[in-house]
Amino acid sequence: MKEDSAGNVSPEHCSICYTQLKGTVCTHCDLPTEDQILSYRGWLERVNKILRSKLGGMDSYDIPDQCWRDRYDSGMSSDEAADIGGREAVEELGFEWEDF
Repeated sequence: MKEDSAGNVSPEHCSICYTQLKGTVCTHCDLPTEDQILSYRGWLERVNKILRSKLGGMDSYDIPDQCWRDRYDSGMSSDEAADIGGREAVEELGFEWEDF
């Protein structure tokens, strides 16, 4: 993360393809970082990062019977998909999602 003279923090790498950023534009995607549209792969990686942080390393590949692609195709955010998928998996095991 970079910090400018005003104290604003900006990422150094694109959140989609992890290419080094030039200012706020990805040199690979050629899109402003705020306006990037996630590919399915990028979207699922965000889902996995959320799940790993909440579930101690487990991610979408460890959770069976989830329709990740359907959620992506419907326009669901990665945050909401991780919440729904993680909640269903945890509750199926007899735990409460709020405990994580």
